[in-house]
Amino acid sequence: MGIYVNLEIMPAFIDSALWRETYDESLLLLKAYTPPLMCLQVENLRFAKRLFYSSRLEQTTAGGQKYWEVVGDLGTKTSGETFRLYGNISDYQDSEEITPKEDIDILLRKEDSKLIRSIFHAKTQGLPYHIPLIAVAALIESRMPRYAFVRGNITKSQAKEAVGWANSILKKKIESPICLEATRLWQCLSKSLVGEELLNRFTDLFLGDKEEAYRLIWSSLSDKEIMKNWIIKKLRDYDVPTKIGCHWIFIAWLNATSDLRTLIELSSVRKSGPLFSPIDMAEALTNIWITIPQKDTKYLAELQEAMENTTTVESQLAQFALVYYTTGVKRKL
Repeated sequence: MGIYVNLEIMPAFIDSALWRETYDESLLLLKAYTPPLMCLQVENLRFAKRLFYSSRLEQTTAGGQKYWEVVGDLGTKTSGETFRLYGNISDYQDSEEITPKEDIDILLRKEDSKLIRSIFHAKTQGLPYHIPLIAVAALIESRMPRYAFVRGNITKSQAKEAVGWANSILKKKIESPICLEATRLWQCLSKSLVGEELLNRFTDLFLGDKEEAYRLIWSSLSDKEIMKNWIIKKLRDYDVPTKIGCHWIFIAWLNATSDLRTLIELSSVRKSGPLFSPIDMAEALTNIWITIPQKDTKYLAELQEAMENTTTVESQLAQFALVYYTTGVKRKL
């Protein structure tokens, strides 16, 4: 369990001058953050070596290559894991790598490990430096959108804060990570993908609410059977509908479509579906509180929203507890 910021790039396609320019912008952002960010350095005292925190983020390798490193901030003196970015794109490129002739979008090739390099994959644990690192990741994705992708434990409110702060400093504005922008992500993927492949890719990459994703899919597809068959395949992963995974599918579907009749048809009537028993379906629907007026559960929705906007290890535990004790799944996990 942890709070991550992840960034992946396709270095074979990235122009070296653009990368260097973006690196300089990222360093500008990090230096502008308050309280000052810090890195861990080593001082040689002749008789011993001393580790210390420093606000001098940019360093140089033995080979003369520039890079910056961040582990936390000097204001709170709290730290998570190390984030590092090199100033030359060549540090991420394989000397034997052959650049493909065709143009490629990283959103369509996440499984291609030969072309993709992981730049950030470390924990901030939700500490203060989580925000400037989101800003840096969003900067890189915005400057090279087809060849960089941000994901991790990032909420919309955090992205808004990070991007808003970055845009108050940068001359050229940046956008929020596409993993949090449902419409923009859908439009990008739908240029190349169709049918269930599009739905799978979209829901794999989108970090927002599942019901927001379902609502967009339902409104965007002219052929609704595509989504219905896709839902059936997801439901068939479960032997009973009282498992928590089924609950999330039911909740997202109902919040997106308000179509209980079709949900029951897909779950218990269609021969291609999981054919859940009516008794199990009744229990599952009761577990998600479908029989309770929304006004009586409004306070829980507000609590859930508050926790989703606070990404910490503690909030992850609180979310688990809320789900566990409010969906009736403690009898059948």
